[in-house]
Amino acid sequence: ANFVTPTELADGVYFGFSDLSNYRHHPSIIFIGIPTTMGNTQRRIETYLLDIPDKDYYQLPVTIVLEYFHRTNQTFDSVNALMAAMKTDEATMRKWLSTL
Repeated sequence: ANFVTPTELADGVYFGFSDLSNYRHHPSIIFIGIPTTMGNTQRRIETYLLDIPDKDYYQLPVTIVLEYFHRTNQTFDSVNALMAAMKTDEATMRKWLSTL
């Protein structure tokens, strides 16, 4: 789920939980900032709910709870480098979840 909304929170990657459709308090990786690697210039919030089916969730309300600041925003040299960092973020998130 991606959306543009004002926030005073620091740019970066967070771990937390999201409510979206039938998914309640679902583990999520949340990005706040400008996704410069993808050539975007608009600051946004993106939440990735772990292990849910990839389908159209557009226009559905979402609630996000941030629990842990993982890392600052970065610009990567390539989409492949970004994808590798996202896989590392997910592995770290799963380890973090196991400590709760």
